[in-house]
Amino acid sequence: MTVFLHTAGKGASCPYCGHFSHRLHSYYSRHIQDLEVYGHTLELVIKVGKYYCENVSCPRKIFCEPLSFLARRYGRRSYLVEERIRSISLELTSRKASSLLQLFHITASSSSCLRILHTVAGNIILCK
Repeated sequence: MTVFLHTAGKGASCPYCGHFSHRLHSYYSRHIQDLEVYGHTLELVIKVGKYYCENVSCPRKIFCEPLSFLARRYGRRSYLVEERIRSISLELTSRKASSLLQLFHITASSSSCLRILHTVAGNIILCK
């Protein structure tokens, strides 16, 4: 199941300098895997705006609207999907977790399960 969305913003803040811009450059589509709906895989296709940074001293000339409420930067899975992968991977081996996740209509290889667990381990070490 694919759901097409677009952001409603009329501008965004530059992630480098923080300057707010209304000047649109273009659009691009982000594909994000989300939790299943009625037993079907759900993919969100979001039309996101790219903007010119109008701050002349900023080295970044073009930037994209953030979707930090939904997924990580450059991420292809929602936070909810990552949490499900993390919770299952903590209980099982990565191969078994990958197989079980297919029943939940989540595509994740055993390497992906391990990578997500490594990010958790890195956060725990940083907190100590």
